[in-house]
Amino acid sequence: MNNGKNPSILITGGTRGIGRAIALKLAENGYDIIAVYRNNDIEASDFSSKIKETGRNCKLYKADLTIEEERVNIINDIKQSNYKLKALINNAGLYRSETLDSLNLKDWERVIRLNQTVPVLMAKDTHSLIEDGGSIINIGSMRGIISSVEGLSYQASKAALIHLTKSLAKSLAPKIRVNCIISGFIKTDMTSPLYSDETISSAIESITPLGRWGEPEDIAEAVNFLISEKASFITGQGIIIDGGIGLIKNM
Repeated sequence: MNNGKNPSILITGGTRGIGRAIALKLAENGYDIIAVYRNNDIEASDFSSKIKETGRNCKLYKADLTIEEERVNIINDIKQSNYKLKALINNAGLYRSETLDSLNLKDWERVIRLNQTVPVLMAKDTHSLIEDGGSIINIGSMRGIISSVEGLSYQASKAALIHLTKSLAKSLAPKIRVNCIISGFIKTDMTSPLYSDETISSAIESITPLGRWGEPEDIAEAVNFLISEKASFITGQGIIIDGGIGLIKNM
């Protein structure tokens, strides 16, 4: 990877779904990509090839970010390699469909660690490496705003992430801007059980004012804007990208 010349984007959960779309969009706009992924080597290899097709460099790290040693090893390597970071994108996330009665502590703690704790630690570990005027973008969810009887740990973690975004924005100003994308129903592996069911998918479309599911590229476009100079006066904000579904009560 051509360190020091091209600005780089560090993105967690970067090789699939929303993360992949964000990385490809930013690579197309001239950024080198540093992506962390969990376990799918074939998918990661394909991702790397797609990034390189844009003419940009790609560095991959395979790690479980909830494990302290693995996260620290990545940060240390980035420091030693002198990457020029433009932004950190905290995208890695986990969903469990538990209800109150089915909730167990192990799963709860796993979701909270990845969705809530890891973004804070990544910000702590990398903010000194991000260039002046750079950004941290947290990928949140409407489930952090609108409640459901399922996915309690996910909802709690995403609600916390919205508030933490504001705290980080205050802590890191004026050097770094921190914002949160609050997404609605986006077509990813996580939501495939919903959009692959024609009845459920049609019901979601019918209550979405814009009449369709979101695509990962919808999120990627917003991230591209938020890290650009065009958004240089925006920080501490939760940008809702949901097709208007949050306007509907009792979603």
